[in-house]
This record gives sequence, structure tokens and C-alpha cells, in this order.
Amino acid sequence: MYKTSSELKQEARKTLEGRWKDAVLLNIVPSILSFLSYVFIVLISIAMVVLVFFLMNTSNTSSTSNNSVEQGIVNELDDDSSNDSDSSLWDSVTTQINVNPTSLIISIVLSFLSIGILFTFLDLIRDPSREIRPMADAFRIFNQVDFVPVLLIQILVSLFTFLWSLLFIIPGIIKKFSYSQAYFIYKDISQNNHMEKLSVTHYIGESKQLMRGHKGRLFGLYISFIGWFLLSLVTCGIALFWINPYLNATLAAFYNDLAKDKYLAIDNNTNDFEEWTDF
Repeated sequence: MYKTSSELKQEARKTLEGRWKDAVLLNIVPSILSFLSYVFIVLISIAMVVLVFFLMNTSNTSSTSNNSVEQGIVNELDDDSSNDSDSSLWDSVTTQINVNPTSLIISIVLSFLSIGILFTFLDLIRDPSREIRPMADAFRIFNQVDFVPVLLIQILVSLFTFLWSLLFIIPGIIKKFSYSQAYFIYKDISQNNHMEKLSVTHYIGESKQLMRGHKGRLFGLYISFIGWFLLSLVTCGIALFWINPYLNATLAAFYNDLAKDKYLAIDNNTNDFEEWTDF
């Protein structure tokens, strides 16, 4: 029998009781990076809108000052050329933003911090007496053992999700939920000295198997937080400092309830895991 969204959220609140300060500090770095990234995108967007408005205004003024048909035709051609130029400029800037190394690095760092935070909340749910070490726990993935496997899992999950998204948005979202537990599974198995036995695709494949029949539950769990995220809009994002720990603790509780001790009690000589290649 699995817990309901309400029960999972109650478990998360119980885990955070008396340690909200440390939980907020645990999430502080990704929150700041997200804010800086948001500000950067907003500033670029505003600059692009102002630039396009200025170019369109200039183009309209030039067209109004011409009276002859021939000049009008020339102006139309110039407008088309100008529009093409504007479009090219927009595409160029957009492309630069999309492949901006700084944005890519921030995105990777944020994802690694998020995974480390989720791992910490899973530890807290399993061992309530554990203390939170905000900086050490947030950066726990940045080590010689976990960094490469987690990075490879992230690359494959992103690739498979993207490929499914090419069919339509919905399949991509469904697969995102299917692969969502891969990092937790990696944590449990690797901590029990089974990492050398498994390839990266195993963790994704196990997540796919584990989430069969439970994707709707996870979706419903996210939906239950809509009210909280609306509150964050009202508070200009300030409420996110408390909402993010709450959400992450609930997601950790969801995995703990779903997997139980399945990946903690694997025998050293087990051959239960088979190579998985179907994305």
C-alpha cells in the first residue's frame, strides 16, 4: 500500500520540523543561481524587445516619408531586407543565448546541486537524527566517485527525453516521469558497493520499471504544489526559499515509499539486473 500525496507531504513536513533554517540554507545556492539566471534572461529579453521596437519604428518612419510608387516598392524591398536582417539578428542572439557556455555551466551546476539536495532529504527521511550540513550536502555530488556517473545519467535522461519530445510534448513529459527515479536508484545501489556491476543505462531502466503505474501519482504530487507556487508569485519568489525544501523533501519521501528497501537489500552476487537499451 502506497502513501497518498497528502501523507507524503505530511512526512516531508515532519522531516523538516525544527530544521527549516538548515533546509533553507541547503537550498540557498541553487536558489541564488536560479535567481541570477532568471535576471539574466529577463534583461536579455527586455533588450531584444527594445531593439526590435526601435528597428520597427525606424522602418515605419522611413516608409511614411516616401510618396512615389517606385520609391514605395524600393522601401518594401528594403523593409523585407531589414526584416530578414532583424530576424537574422534575433536568431543569432537567441542561438548565442542557447549555447552560451555560462548558461550551460549554471544549468549543470544547478542540476548537480538539486540531486545532492534530494539525496540529503532522502537520508533525512530514513534517518531523522541526521544533521544537515548545508554546503557540504549541497555539493556532495562533486566528488571523484559520483560526478561522472551522475553526469552520464543526466546526459542520457536528457537525450532520451528529448527524443521522445520530438514525437510530441506529452510523450516527453511521460518519459521524464519514467526516468525521474534514476538518481535515487543510483544512490542506493552505489552506496551498497554495486556500482561496478551496473552500467548507467541500468539506473534509467530500473527507474522505468519502478515507475510503471506510478507516473500518475507523481504527476498528482506535483499538481498538489500548484497553490504553493502561486503563492511564490504573490511574494515575488520569496516563498520559494521554503517551498523548494518542502517539495524536495516530498519527492524524496515519494521515492522512499515507492522503492522501499528494494535497492538497499541487493545481494552481492545477484544477477537480477540485465543490460537495458530501450529508451
